[in-house]
Amino acid sequence: MKTLAFLLLLLLSFSAAAFEKSCWVLTKLKGVGTYQSHDYKLETDGFSHSITLIFGGSGAIASGDSIGLSQSDDYAAAGAASNANFSVAETYLVNPMSSTVLYTKSTFGYGAFIGMTGTKMFTGKATKCR
Repeated sequence: MKTLAFLLLLLLSFSAAAFEKSCWVLTKLKGVGTYQSHDYKLETDGFSHSITLIFGGSGAIASGDSIGLSQSDDYAAAGAASNANFSVAETYLVNPMSSTVLYTKSTFGYGAFIGMTGTKMFTGKATKCR
């Protein structure tokens, strides 16, 4: 147990490192999703809106998203949150060389929201903010 606590503290110390700060506009996010309410069959899915993703050096913020994101390197962020109805985990990975973003989100719904349990995986265009 002490070893596990030490490893967690070590991991947290690395996650507190400062990374590059940058801002990206994410568009054309399209891909697939699978949801319990549809028997986990793969379906075409995507976002019709753009997302502004700001890497702050130690954390990140995505517009329209209330999940706190930890920045794990210059171009990657992940976060998780839960409330009485849902548990959610999501990732953003920006490839500045190809101007591409990879996005994933997994949701577990409780009670009446169980049908929303599922996951989605999208790719899209990443453009530096002006």
